[in-house]
Amino acid sequence: MRPIPDLRAQIEPEYAERERLNKAFSKLSVEHRAVVVLHFYREMTAAEIGATLGIPVGTVNSRLHYGIRALRGALEADDGRAEVSA
Repeated sequence: MRPIPDLRAQIEPEYAERERLNKAFSKLSVEHRAVVVLHFYREMTAAEIGATLGIPVGTVNSRLHYGIRALRGALEADDGRAEVSA
């Protein structure tokens, strides 16, 4: 009989990364989160996002820029806490 592979070793890192991302996303404002999600997950252009949300393209670009910056900052802060607690 072949041994059953331990799937936890594969699943736990993916789950941990997803939880880390969810935690970082929760720190974004609703406006920033909407633009980031539409851009990266729905692969919409700035013009499409603007039309969908009823905001100017410049506002989309600004929210995308600051949303990514805030997301990166939250992830880096989480990395710093992980290193301190380890």
